[in-house]
Amino acid sequence: MTDDEIKKLVDYLNRNENRIIKDIGRQYKKSLDALISRLSQIYVKGGKDQLNFSDVARTNDIAKLENFVLQQADKLQTENRRSILGLLVSIYIYSFDTQKSAIETEVKKALGFDFWLKNSHDAEIIHIMQGKSDKQIKRLLMALEKNDIEGLKLTPALERNRRMIIQDIKQAIERGFIEKKGYTSMAKGIQGAFDMGLNRATAIARTEGHRVRETASYDSAMNADFQGIKMQKFWMNMGDERVRHRPGANHVSMEGQTRDVNEPFDLGWGIQAQYPGMSGDAANDIRCRCIARYKIVGIDPSLKQGKRGGITVE
Repeated sequence: MTDDEIKKLVDYLNRNENRIIKDIGRQYKKSLDALISRLSQIYVKGGKDQLNFSDVARTNDIAKLENFVLQQADKLQTENRRSILGLLVSIYIYSFDTQKSAIETEVKKALGFDFWLKNSHDAEIIHIMQGKSDKQIKRLLMALEKNDIEGLKLTPALERNRRMIIQDIKQAIERGFIEKKGYTSMAKGIQGAFDMGLNRATAIARTEGHRVRETASYDSAMNADFQGIKMQKFWMNMGDERVRHRPGANHVSMEGQTRDVNEPFDLGWGIQAQYPGMSGDAANDIRCRCIARYKIVGIDPSLKQGKRGGITVE
């Protein structure tokens, strides 16, 4: 891809990420408002601004409130998953198709006639998902799981966030009543727990969005390589002060590292990755912004359709 195409790809990811993050923020605010309303009812019922643990335990209000927390956490996980999944589907399709189109354009220049790549099986499944209803997407997700498309497996990350939200809010509630905090102080503690959950959900959306973009570009390059277009890849960072540069995660030093498309990058310290965001190491993957760029280094002679001589595109 050209620099302009790379910029458009990054801009597309950023625009869609920001839209989904706003959507997730609205989901969290709605759940927070509902929980704060329940908390207010408990204080009104107790008839005073400071309630202790025994006050709310005796009336079973704390158990009811914590059960409501569970319900809201489950709801948030479902809504977050739907929003982020929609983001990932659109990013995968855009990234796969952009990389595919760039490859086809270069091959056309080399061969002198139009050349079209077939989509991979995984790409076909994900293309089908776009614009489908939630029920249809759920069925298609089963196919994705069977085909092991890692970029669209959100459940583990969101489940961890759900558990942490429940733990943080329960601790804020129980500690608040034990310390006989007033309503305002309790509400601030609960909001702080929600804010941490929102920050984690935001990190998940950004990390997974980047990873799926890179997954799709890699899948597209591998798909071309399988069809006779020999591909190489090289690592590109964003070239600014935010590029991570520390022991165990030095992406400054990764700039320009080149590999055949099916060979992993070497990040040092025994860490490898087929493309940025996919090393399995949190220090290298979370909020990574690096890009794997791909280039054609050869075309199978059988694709020349009678042209004379071998073709190599540098």
